[in-house]
Amino acid sequence: MDPERINIKDLTIEEPEKQAELPFDPEEDITEEDWISMKNTLEDFGDSKDKLFAFALHASQMKVIDPSFEIKINDKTRQKLEEQLQMKRHFKNWGDFSRFVAALKIVDPNYKPDITKDDWMGIGQELEGHRSRKHVWHFFDHALTMKIIDPKFDIQLNNDLREIVNQQIKTGKMDPSLAVDLKLFEPDLDLELNSHYWELMHKKLADERDKKTWHYFSKQAMLMKILAAEKIEIDNQGLKITMPGEKRFLEGESFIPETRKF
Repeated sequence: MDPERINIKDLTIEEPEKQAELPFDPEEDITEEDWISMKNTLEDFGDSKDKLFAFALHASQMKVIDPSFEIKINDKTRQKLEEQLQMKRHFKNWGDFSRFVAALKIVDPNYKPDITKDDWMGIGQELEGHRSRKHVWHFFDHALTMKIIDPKFDIQLNNDLREIVNQQIKTGKMDPSLAVDLKLFEPDLDLELNSHYWELMHKKLADERDKKTWHYFSKQAMLMKILAAEKIEIDNQGLKITMPGEKRFLEGESFIPETRKF
């Protein structure tokens, strides 16, 4: 066929499928100004001896929002963080201890916490205490930190906790932190997060922005990203989140763009 006499009517070009609008998209819903404010807060926390726990949490939340965000911790701050961690161990504050370790592991996947058998026993006793008191939110929140510390860790729900979870889902007003925990531990569970739920989530995000409480803003954004994710994995490198439309490539696999032939 003469390429100069191609009948244009014979050519068809498929339109790309329209992607469903995400309930939350960090690239769209978080502005550059938001990031500047979050970074400034992180620096302020890092310079304050009394806010090192908040520094670790805020840093980990920002890292989940954007895994490419580099958090540089100088030797002085790192030493102060270790001192805070040792203090929580000394006073057997296993809830904050495990949250602290999990946060540092998310910030730096190469971080190797020195968790002793006694530490793990204390952390586990804390979890069982929440289970026996039927504190479902605290139970799952603590279990998640244990999962981040040791990805092989898993939980089994008893009937009492499962009934509380089912009631939470039926109300349509589930706490976002609990929803995130359930998505991680019970990925096949339908959380029934409708459009009204997401409206409230966005309102909460906007409220934290207006109040300039940037460590709470980063927490809300992190929760929203996880809930909007297509897939979540926890391994020795921390949290791996795949958003709808993203594709993960295997190591050594190259990306070759598709070409259309007419």
